[in-house]
Amino acid sequence: MYQRLTDHHQLNNLIWVWNSVKEEWYPGDDMVDIVSVDVYNPAGDHSPNIAKYDELLFLGKHKKLVALAENGPIPDPDLLQTYGAHWNFFNTWTGDYLRDGKTNTKEYLKKVYNHDNVITLDELPEGLYGSP
Repeated sequence: MYQRLTDHHQLNNLIWVWNSVKEEWYPGDDMVDIVSVDVYNPAGDHSPNIAKYDELLFLGKHKKLVALAENGPIPDPDLLQTYGAHWNFFNTWTGDYLRDGKTNTKEYLKKVYNHDNVITLDELPEGLYGSP
């Protein structure tokens, strides 16, 4: 896919997200912009997932952005600061992960989305996505 889109179609404005901590599968720094992983902790476990974060730092040689491509419970922003797990973004699945009242409680979601270290869509620069 990389070669088709970049070489054949001459696209140079793509952001490539790699999703695995497996070093033997990593295609190389020249083909990856962001390293990521999927983490589905048990309901209510808002740990910073520092081991996975560190694995990705190592994989990207400390030169790549590190992200949670998929997650259930959202890591606690306060713990992220404490442990130095600076996830670039997280992507929480919908459904029970947001509505069951256990995985991410309503109170917890309010804490996360109102946290000073979490940027939400309404806080992005105006016009970032073109005209409305």
